Amino acid sequence: MAMAEERAPGGAGRGPADVATLLIELGRALKACRFYPPEHPARKATLDRGFRAWQSELARAGALDLELRQRAFRVAGTSDPIGRGALDDLARELVHRAVRRIRFAPGMSADEFAALVAALALDPDELAAAGGIERAFYQSCRGGVVTLNEMDYRGALEHAGSGEPASDAPGGEAPGADEGAPGGEPETTGADPLATLAAMLQAPPDEAGDGALRPEPEADRGAELVCLLRRLDECRDDQRYAALLQEVAAAAASLADERPCDDAYRAILVLSAHATETARSERQRALAEDVLFQLASGARLDDVVSRACATGPQGSVRATQILLQLGAHAVPRLLDTLLLEGQPERRGQLNAILLAMGEKATPEVKSALQGGDPERARLAARLAGEMQNPAVVPYLRNLLREAGTPLDLAREAAKALVRIGSPGALQTLVEVLASPRPELAAAAAVCVGASGAPRALEPLVEALRRSLREGEFELARETIRALGRLGRHEALPVLEDILTRRSLRGRKRLRELKMAAAAAVGRLPGQEARVCLERLADRGDAQLRRAAQTALERRAEA
Repeated sequence: MAMAEERAPGGAGRGPADVATLLIELGRALKACRFYPPEHPARKATLDRGFRAWQSELARAGALDLELRQRAFRVAGTSDPIGRGALDDLARELVHRAVRRIRFAPGMSADEFAALVAALALDPDELAAAGGIERAFYQSCRGGVVTLNEMDYRGALEHAGSGEPASDAPGGEAPGADEGAPGGEPETTGADPLATLAAMLQAPPDEAGDGALRPEPEADRGAELVCLLRRLDECRDDQRYAALLQEVAAAAASLADERPCDDAYRAILVLSAHATETARSERQRALAEDVLFQLASGARLDDVVSRACATGPQGSVRATQILLQLGAHAVPRLLDTLLLEGQPERRGQLNAILLAMGEKATPEVKSALQGGDPERARLAARLAGEMQNPAVVPYLRNLLREAGTPLDLAREAAKALVRIGSPGALQTLVEVLASPRPELAAAAAVCVGASGAPRALEPLVEALRRSLREGEFELARETIRALGRLGRHEALPVLEDILTRRSLRGRKRLRELKMAAAAAVGRLPGQEARVCLERLADRGDAQLRRAAQTALERRAEA
């Protein structure tokens, strides 16, 4: 064990992909803890799976020391972010819970892993009530192998029963988080986009192509199909292959109409293998692919989708590979299934397959965005954001420009644009800042602020001035918060102007704007922002002084 501790921070032979895989398992465990009650079998199974993945990797490559900097995971002592895009949501959740560093060492127990996940799954308000993330974790954990925020767990336990804070480390809400912000950070899909993709690289032996050719004991029509498939598999003559292929297609289709699709799935397995088998002639590969696409339709395609998304050990990697091979042909059915699916794990698997298809899924996403079905369009907008393909930006722009677009769909389109992050996407969000729908303009402000783009500053400042002129105080508040999220020191003058305003009318609303401005200044870099807050903390009404003091404390913590 001591030798493992002496290895490099990332672990010997451990690459970014290995770390990303572990973090994906951690994210899955968090979702299970939030969705299922404590004794639910699915929660226990997900926690067990995550623990075994971490336990195996720590034993293989030694301790893993992770830092959260600039809202991204990094191995301690390195500068490159881990899993940008796929892990951004998980990183944001941990930052909002004041997590700065976690060190995992070999010997971590299942109870310790479960305690960490349970603490991370708490809402920021619950963590604040518990005394912070460190106290919430260490009160239920006695192992000491996991170190959170570099705290000495023994010292934390000594304080656990005393009512005193366990350490000076911050707890509760993350530095700079906006209290009560109705929009918050742009939401993302609940699915883990990479959660099922690692297993796609290799099919289990019992699902290999030759496994489909093993006949069942009964000498029924299914066994006859197996004989046809075996003859097809052995055939190398193109003309004979074409004739056999038509017999296979007819037999598989007729059987699928009479009984469950097991026999048709056998044929689909074999044809999928033939379509990519380099030992076959180009003619045979093309014929096999044509018939594969004919068979994989209707109830037979539903059967493949169901096999790919089966939970637990019944989940079929091979069926997933077939769906990826079918590409755009399978996308409409996958979207339909995802739209109706209520089980989180299956939704995650469906989402992962669609994202793995990449460009092949784009045409159907575009079609759904302009198809007139709000729920389907909302799902497509989420996928568009995760795909991060600039080609869908014009379709999202059209949704935001249409006056009849439901507000929840328009908000989803705005979130997708900020995740895509292209110049065209940002320009569209800037245009929406001037929308006649104040709620939509506020959602755009949240997204523009979250973009982090320097050129977003001027449009936000202009939107703030316009909202103040027109008396749109809710929009003004969201725009102020967005300026804080943007984090540009050039925003300080306009925020100071809010803080120094005087008004005989609308005092309550102006105070709310000033409170938001104080929090936003706390997120700006530079000495001038700190001086502004110190000056504010010494004067003005009590509420504003407290807001300024809180912002100063958060700056110090950050």
